[in-house]
Amino acid sequence: MRRVRTLAAIANGVLAWTAFAIGSAIFWDGSILMLTVNTTAMAVFSAFAAVCTARAAVRTGAVQWGAIAAGLTGWLAGNLVCLYYLIGRGANPPFPSI
Repeated sequence: MRRVRTLAAIANGVLAWTAFAIGSAIFWDGSILMLTVNTTAMAVFSAFAAVCTARAAVRTGAVQWGAIAAGLTGWLAGNLVCLYYLIGRGANPPFPSI
């Protein structure tokens, strides 16, 4: 039963990401609104990935999963900084870096 629930969760995640990617590709117009939606979705996906890998690191005790979780947390932090510029300041984030 646990395996079925895990596979269903993976399938739902893949479907959500695929729908997001196709929608972004079709409706992308480069506006601040689309950039904000895209960055918010990426922040949600990166938070989910960071939590999953952190749980795997705790459960297995493997340092490798902890390193991946730390990297994903950095990706989440970058997305949150980008969202701060988009929502908090109402401007495009600095490019190529801060």
